[in-house]
Amino acid sequence: ATLLALAVVSPSDDGGSVAMAEKQSHLVHLEEQYAQKQLTDKIVHAAALGCPADVKALAANIAARSSPSSLGTSKLVKSQQLAADCARKETYSTVLKQFQELHANITKAKDSRTKLNADLKSAQDDSYNKWLAAESTYRDSQSKMKTAEDAAKFARGELQKYSAAVDDANKHIQDNVAPLAHEKASLATQKQLIATISELVKALPTAASAESRAELLAEIGTDLKSLHGHAGSMSAQGQRQLAAFAHASAALDATTSNVDPATVEQALKILAEMTSTIDTRLSEIDSATSSAESELSTNQEHKKHWQIKVVEVSNLADEAAAAMRSADLQRSTLAGIYTVAQKAYEDEAAAFAVDKVQFETELKAISAVTAKISEVLGACSAPAKA
Repeated sequence: ATLLALAVVSPSDDGGSVAMAEKQSHLVHLEEQYAQKQLTDKIVHAAALGCPADVKALAANIAARSSPSSLGTSKLVKSQQLAADCARKETYSTVLKQFQELHANITKAKDSRTKLNADLKSAQDDSYNKWLAAESTYRDSQSKMKTAEDAAKFARGELQKYSAAVDDANKHIQDNVAPLAHEKASLATQKQLIATISELVKALPTAASAESRAELLAEIGTDLKSLHGHAGSMSAQGQRQLAAFAHASAALDATTSNVDPATVEQALKILAEMTSTIDTRLSEIDSATSSAESELSTNQEHKKHWQIKVVEVSNLADEAAAAMRSADLQRSTLAGIYTVAQKAYEDEAAAFAVDKVQFETELKAISAVTAKISEVLGACSAPAKA
């Protein structure tokens, strides 16, 4: 406890606040003297450690006379200091050397602590910068992972879309295009029958006899009957044309003599129209089939593309996630290192702030002592006055 803390000053003391202030000032002065004595004792003990008793005593005497409380207090003190025992010059030199060595040691300790403080500050700053760079890398890896995940999600969506499109295209072909194959086969048969009937009708005007014409008409009737067998797969227009040709065929069959060329021409015209109708329908079937197959093929290509892409971007997403985890571990590690370095510096800086004042106070006191010893030695070395 300090002297000031141990002192008890009653507010009821006579003399009022002025007296109280004087007492407090006196106590503060006593406390300063006490602290100075402790400092003096400390530096004397350190400087004279291991020295003979006379050296210790002289060191204590000089240190006491060199303290701020004794320096310049009166001309008497100064004259006493100058009136040194020059016969003990060697002892003074020994004391001076001891204090100089102590000054050098404390200066070295101060410099070492100053360097330690600077090194810890540098270590803190370096670890902070490394952590900051790692944090930036982590944030960048986060962004890259988000981009990779979005790309993978998009690719999976595209694959799902084109997989559904392939399924729809296959179903369309199965439900709408595949049945057209039967119709197409029927149309091809119809077209062949119409071509045969056309040739038979063309031959009627040049038939050599009634018997030959009857044979041709019989063949036309047989083929016409076969053509009627396909009426269910004909369009409404085709059915009307078939009915018209059947009527024309009946007119040809009723002919008992030479066939009327106009009737033949009318029959051939109907047959030609039927062929044209069939060709139109065949073209429509081919177009529908080609379009459906093309759509299926396109969707299959897109599906294959996105199947490959899903694997690629999923791998990239996995790599990005791994990179982010690695960056997170690195930044966490460096954050720990920084925390330790920061604590070490802050603790050292706080202690050094106190110790620096102590170093400077001790060095100042030692410098005062060495200056006083040098003064004494200078007086001993000076020539005596006449």
